[in-house]
Amino acid sequence: MDKVDIVFFNRTCDVKEYNFTNLIWCYEMTQRDYAKYYIEANYNPTEKDLLIITDLDEIITREGIEYIINKQPKNYYFIKGTVYFPYYYHKLEDCYRCIVVRYNKYMTTLSKIRYFTSITPNNTLTFPNDPSKPLYTHCSYCFNSIEEYRNKFQSYTHQKFNKPPYITNDWIFKSHYCRYIVNNNINGTDEPYHGWRHLIPDDERLKYIIDRSFMLPINQTNYTEKDLDTLCIKKYNRTVFESSAKYIFN
Repeated sequence: MDKVDIVFFNRTCDVKEYNFTNLIWCYEMTQRDYAKYYIEANYNPTEKDLLIITDLDEIITREGIEYIINKQPKNYYFIKGTVYFPYYYHKLEDCYRCIVVRYNKYMTTLSKIRYFTSITPNNTLTFPNDPSKPLYTHCSYCFNSIEEYRNKFQSYTHQKFNKPPYITNDWIFKSHYCRYIVNNNINGTDEPYHGWRHLIPDDERLKYIIDRSFMLPINQTNYTEKDLDTLCIKKYNRTVFESSAKYIFN
């Protein structure tokens, strides 16, 4: 924690600046840009410094740090990572939301850089291509309690889920157990092993991320164990991935 600087943001959203009618997204972009001013006021950055722009759940891997150190951008690039959905559906997708920027005192916004680079790929940007070594991971909905799922739905940029049935215990449990894709209640997929397990630290507390038998506490819902056989449209294999426990925890 001595390496973490938590900044309490107290500025208002500039709707004209970001041209957003949705205040929630406007707040997020304003906060990201405020980070630039905070860094300048407290750390005296120079053009030798790099800024890595991600959300909290977009975490750089060791390979990612090594890549950035060895292949530093002249101006900026975004790196390739993996977004992983563990329980609503075990699925891996490419993700391009991590931006590496060389500090420049003349740049005015971090949000616009992040937005522009994520929708406008071109040959000035760098794309590492080894899928077995993502340079950052975006673990979406990686929670092990009903309350944590509800907290996410109640967070700023997920307000469309901040209402019944999404925030009820029954809906959260059922969608988790039945592997429903969050935004449309359709059964998701359950992809086989892809060589990504090495990304999970050797920590028993994180085993739930790959243990397909894990389910949220049914005693916090109106369901009972007898309901499980008929709860879902589709049945899934609920064993851990191959010998994943042995693979990770030996």
